[in-house]
Amino acid sequence: MQSAERPFPHRRGLIIVATLATAYVASHFFRASNVTIGLDLMRDLSIGPEALGALTGAFFFGFAAMQIPCGFFFDRFGPRYTVVGMLIVACIGGAMFTLAPSWPVLLTGRALMGAGCGVMLIGSMVVISRWFPPDRFSTLTALVLSIGLLGNLAATTPSPGHRRRSAGVRYSAPSSCSPRSLRSRSFWWCATRRPAIPS
Repeated sequence: MQSAERPFPHRRGLIIVATLATAYVASHFFRASNVTIGLDLMRDLSIGPEALGALTGAFFFGFAAMQIPCGFFFDRFGPRYTVVGMLIVACIGGAMFTLAPSWPVLLTGRALMGAGCGVMLIGSMVVISRWFPPDRFSTLTALVLSIGLLGNLAATTPSPGHRRRSAGVRYSAPSSCSPRSLRSRSFWWCATRRPAIPS
């Protein structure tokens, strides 16, 4: 009876891991996006290289600031509430980044994007450890890392950069808000409980 029930949580677990992996793609995309839009940001907002450097670093400061708190959040609230809540924070940051009339607001939005994306890798590891047996942990974690690195490729390929410049330099951020909201709803629906994984 136990073996008959086991494929279902594994199937649902794969959906959850795939959802988190795509969120991790967005994390890598935004940390590398200033490579292609930096000159346009400097021109559009009349900022210098120092301000652009601070804007680039704001993502990593927000990302780093979440590493210790996210452990508490996962232990206290579980991956379902933590991941969905931080995806909402990332969406808010993306909206601020897009609509910011000035550099300080743009900086705040960028930091919120980093904070929201800062829990995705740890969240993936938590979900993998809970939904899969220990001998699958390394394989699935490596898979999430590999998928996430596609975000770097997407952020630095010439054709997407050309489309962003032609459509407006900051509109790559809101274009990802809808997918992120879909990922948060998918994760909320799938991660309903912690399955009992036999040892």
